[in-house]
Amino acid sequence: MKQTNKDTGMRLDPAHWDALINEWKISGESQRAFCVRKGLSYNTFVYSRMKHIKNAKASPKPSFARAKISAPPRVNSADSIRVLCASGAQIIIPVMMPQAELASLLKLIGVVPC
Repeated sequence: MKQTNKDTGMRLDPAHWDALINEWKISGESQRAFCVRKGLSYNTFVYSRMKHIKNAKASPKPSFARAKISAPPRVNSADSIRVLCASGAQIIIPVMMPQAELASLLKLIGVVPC
């Protein structure tokens, strides 16, 4: 459903309302003052804002973060333990790795304690 601008009678699509809502957030004004300044119906603005909030909650957020992949550091074999996984993956674990971090790593890769 498209709502209209009070002064112009022009229909505003959801993308326009989203832009207006973001502009209002940045403005620091009350909703009513923003609507008066922009010539918008206060009730329509509140309704559109509630739809905006509902749609934002319904949209799934990405669950992955960007990761930077770099070359593995050169490790002295005397200072580390090399684990070769059946999948072909290779994990180099520093001998001085704290026990809690090692436990987390092993849990992450699916190694269960004996």
